[in-house]
Amino acid sequence: MQKRRQQRARRGLEMAERATSDRNVASKRAALAAAAGLTIAAALAPAAARGDVVWGNFETGTAPGFGALTNAGVQPWADPVAGNSITAPAGSGTLSGSKVLELTGSANFNFGQASGAALGFDFLSQNLRQAFFDNDQIEFDWYPTPDPNASAGFSQLYNVIVNSQGGGFTNVDGYSAGNANLNQYYYTGYNGILHHVVVNYSAYKAAVLASANPDGGGWLQFGIQPNAGGGAPADYYFDNFKFSVASINWNVDADGDWSVGSNWSSNNAPASGQVAGFGSVIQAPRTVTVNSAQTVGQINFDNANKYTIAGTSTLTLDSTSAVGITVVSGSHDITAPLGLAKDATFAVNTAGTTLTLTNLQSSSVNITKTGPGSLAVNNIRAGNLTISAGNVTVAPNSLAAGVSKVASLNIAAGAKLDLTNNKLITTSAVGSWNGSAYTDTTGLIASGYGANQDFSGATGIVTTQSNATGGNTLTNIGIASNTDLGLATFGGQSVGANDTLVMYTYGGDANLDGVVNGDDYFQIDSAFPTNGHGWFNGDFNYDGVVNGDDYFVIDSNFPAQGAAFFVSGGADGVQAVPEPASIAATIAIAGATFVARRRRHGIGA
Repeated sequence: MQKRRQQRARRGLEMAERATSDRNVASKRAALAAAAGLTIAAALAPAAARGDVVWGNFETGTAPGFGALTNAGVQPWADPVAGNSITAPAGSGTLSGSKVLELTGSANFNFGQASGAALGFDFLSQNLRQAFFDNDQIEFDWYPTPDPNASAGFSQLYNVIVNSQGGGFTNVDGYSAGNANLNQYYYTGYNGILHHVVVNYSAYKAAVLASANPDGGGWLQFGIQPNAGGGAPADYYFDNFKFSVASINWNVDADGDWSVGSNWSSNNAPASGQVAGFGSVIQAPRTVTVNSAQTVGQINFDNANKYTIAGTSTLTLDSTSAVGITVVSGSHDITAPLGLAKDATFAVNTAGTTLTLTNLQSSSVNITKTGPGSLAVNNIRAGNLTISAGNVTVAPNSLAAGVSKVASLNIAAGAKLDLTNNKLITTSAVGSWNGSAYTDTTGLIASGYGANQDFSGATGIVTTQSNATGGNTLTNIGIASNTDLGLATFGGQSVGANDTLVMYTYGGDANLDGVVNGDDYFQIDSAFPTNGHGWFNGDFNYDGVVNGDDYFVIDSNFPAQGAAFFVSGGADGVQAVPEPASIAATIAIAGATFVARRRRHGIGA
């Protein structure tokens, strides 16, 4: 049997070298990457952060729930006020080209309604009563249209009001309350500024909850009373109305224990569903120790100095809705055990920054990574994993602790999953060759395998290990369906009969057993005459064909390989090393084959 394999290998190499003489590998690889990019982009939109409930982005061209707030509730707009959903014209700042609500009034427009508001919204008609009480902030963008010819005048959001049967008509913010962000003067020549407004209505909500109508009662409304005068145009754009959760902020420039109330802005540590903010208060790197089990809904980081959330107690993200972590600036670490009780979004919003989670716990929730920055993890064992932007990197481990297992895997064009030297198990399809590119999970690997025939691609599943980059090809990322391998466990994790198995291993390790040996030669020799496709059949460079290039990979790596890569075993990750007799036999067979090829074809000469 081994002799026949050697003969097939020699014949296969000769046939493959002839077959590749008219192939343009570089152009084929470019087409492969482009096709794979189309496959994996799949319209992945960034997910909203924890607590965010958007109720006014006007992208449908309509404004449900909006109108003029009067004593009879929210009514259609009428003179002297008009409201329409439009596409903001060029020159409208960052709102240009997006759908917005335009609110216009007559000259010297003032409030719009004597006892109401020119801009109103009915929470009850839009089924947002619960969202109102789950959150404590309203956020939105407003943009008063500029008049470059105006040398006087002002545009204001004079009052921001909430109205309910349980709390009455109450001003919760506005220029009248001293919020300068809700005023725009024209005296110095106004040329267009987008204002982001955050209205905290927690005091109003507390009063309602303590009233005879703790659910707000028969009406629950929001309103804005604009004011324009002195020659300024009464023309406003509004966008991105949403609920959010107010942050409870770390309040000392020092290390400290999470549970100590005086370390926080509210004098109490944040609780389930609340937002823990780590912002500008520190002037040097600081460590916050989770000294007892803690639960919050969202964590926000915003400081160039590093926060490290350490400790041995578990920090859990839980809320009535989705949870997550947002990094606005800086690189930050969570080394304490981090548990996820709800679907989670990790938003790392600045390129060049990294959120590092060294002890992310296993869960069944879905995980989404957004933003151009990086997320570094010990592993990801969860439901669906979606990487819509930036990178997710699994810390180098190579043993059982570094194995990731997800239900499905979605990676947008331009985003990456860096396995380093680890393994991945997923129920996403292994994929196939469609005539021009690999699809599904194999397509993700192929798109990461760049023009240098190493993992320098711009997107997909990659590895940054030095033996697989910079022109090196000793190692690679291999992939197979468990329908072919028939394993019960992989990397210490149980696997299903149809799971897709991905592994950092030697180039040429067709069957993902961690070594290059006669079994792998059998795979490529068997697939060559039948025009097989895929890593398991010997396409080790993901170009869609088994040929001399693939034989070169396996022939080169057989004598160069070191110890076997860990494949199975228990949770402790005991290395699987071939038995001595098996090693000797493999060396004798494959080594003789390699030497014969070198002499005949000058490989490596």
